[in-house]
Amino acid sequence: MEEEVRQRFERIEAILDAVARRQAVAEARVEEMDARYDRRMAASDARFERRMHGFEKLVRIGMREIADLRRLQKEGDEKLNALIDAVDGAMHNLDQST
Repeated sequence: MEEEVRQRFERIEAILDAVARRQAVAEARVEEMDARYDRRMAASDARFERRMHGFEKLVRIGMREIADLRRLQKEGDEKLNALIDAVDGAMHNLDQST
């Protein structure tokens, strides 16, 4: 009986040893996958940041363009109003002289 118990114990010990080795291999694979995931996320974050910086630049440029267009529109309106006033004044003077 004692021999049977010893053999059974050795089989259980061998099974536990195999499970422990498989577990160690699985843990190493998971750690490598985590490291690979972290590298990919870091690269993805860097790409996202570069894109966001580009979008911010485009927005700043667009806002400057809009401000310039508003300024030019205002200047154009002022010049047009001055021209209209000049033409109205000239027409008024012509009406009075005739």
